[in-house]
Amino acid sequence: MEYEYHCLARGYTKKTMINKRQEYKHLYNFLSEKRGINELESITFHDLRAYIRFRQQSGIETSSIHSMAKQAIAFFNDTFWTWICRRHRYCS
Repeated sequence: MEYEYHCLARGYTKKTMINKRQEYKHLYNFLSEKRGINELESITFHDLRAYIRFRQQSGIETSSIHSMAKQAIAFFNDTFWTWICRRHRYCS
């Protein structure tokens, strides 16, 4: 539900929300099945680079890879800083 509120606050269309959710599912499946990662804190920059290479090798267009990479980076930047903020009690 939080994801939906986030998307609505950013003005995303329903189609954009569906596309982003689908990309996150691809990322999750890759990380859990190919890299054996089950916790957000365990994901490294190298894991994300491996995902991008994996998607490139699957024949996805360069523009789609670029959009997907920006989406993943934005997600992890937001998530990482939120996690740091909460861990160090800068926010609740």
